[in-house]
Amino acid sequence: MPDLSWMSFLGLARRAGLLVIGQDNVFTVLQKNKKSYVVIMTSDRSDAVARKAKKEVFSRHSFFQLRTIDREILGEAIGLAGCQIVALPKGEGLTDTVILRLKEGGEAIE
Repeated sequence: MPDLSWMSFLGLARRAGLLVIGQDNVFTVLQKNKKSYVVIMTSDRSDAVARKAKKEVFSRHSFFQLRTIDREILGEAIGLAGCQIVALPKGEGLTDTVILRLKEGGEAIE
C-alpha cells in the first residue's frame, strides 16, 4: 500500500493559505501568476481537466498524476466533499515535503 502521509501536509497547506483548490482557481493561478506551481490531479479526474492541465503546465510548473487517489479521498484530506485538482507554490517548505513524500510513496506519476 502506498504511503499517504503526504496528504496530511495538504491540509496544513490549506490552513496556511498556500493550497489552490479546484480547476477554476488552479488554472487562473497558473495563467496569471508569475510563481511556479506544483499541480496534483486525482486518478478519476475528467478528461477535460487533464487536457487543460497539460496545456497550462509549462516548463515552470510541475505536474503529478495520482495513481489511486480519487477526488473523494483528496477532498477528505483538505476538508471538502471532493476535488480533482490542487496546486501548491514551488519553493515552500510544505510543497517540498509533499513532493518528497509523493515520490517516496510511489503514489504519483510525474
